[in-house]
Amino acid sequence: MHLGWRRYPDDIALVAESRLELESRMKLCKGTVENRGLKLNVVKTKYSPCESTDSSTIQIGSEPIVKSKKFRYLGSVLHESGSIDHDVQPRISATWAKW
Repeated sequence: MHLGWRRYPDDIALVAESRLELESRMKLCKGTVENRGLKLNVVKTKYSPCESTDSSTIQIGSEPIVKSKKFRYLGSVLHESGSIDHDVQPRISATWAKW
């Protein structure tokens, strides 16, 4: 399955098979954004590796990207383990609270 880019007005998710592929996609994304007169906010940029033992830092240019075990994207919580519990449990609790 090839997912590539998932874009929304101010949110972009990049999916890659390897660290090198991710860095390449980030470089392309940064260039594309800047060619359109926008700026990529590196401070708000995060990455979450799935099933990876690679502990090296990922960078955009000379700026390191924050590694995160989980992050929110379009209202859903994405976790490095692939588990959906971090996303589903709060929704279930919120639903029960309304009863």
